[in-house]
Amino acid sequence: MRTKTHEKQVKTIAANAAKKIHASVDRAEDKIDETIDDYLGPLETQLQDLGHELIAYAKRVNEVTGKQVRSHPVATFGAAFVAGLVAARMLKH
Repeated sequence: MRTKTHEKQVKTIAANAAKKIHASVDRAEDKIDETIDDYLGPLETQLQDLGHELIAYAKRVNEVTGKQVRSHPVATFGAAFVAGLVAARMLKH
């Protein structure tokens, strides 16, 4: 009988230890999630702000480029031609 009682005690102790370990792992996981959220939240906001700035800058460059192309179509053609020659030489080598 003593063996069965001892066996039950060991099982109970092991089960309680497993529950405590599981609870500790859950707490650690929650803490890690909170830390990551605290760290990534501001980064996400910064990236969104930079993305909006980049889009605004791209629109501005597009406007300025469009005005220059309309104002100087021959110069634009010349610049594109020279850029094509340079690209062809770079790709050739």
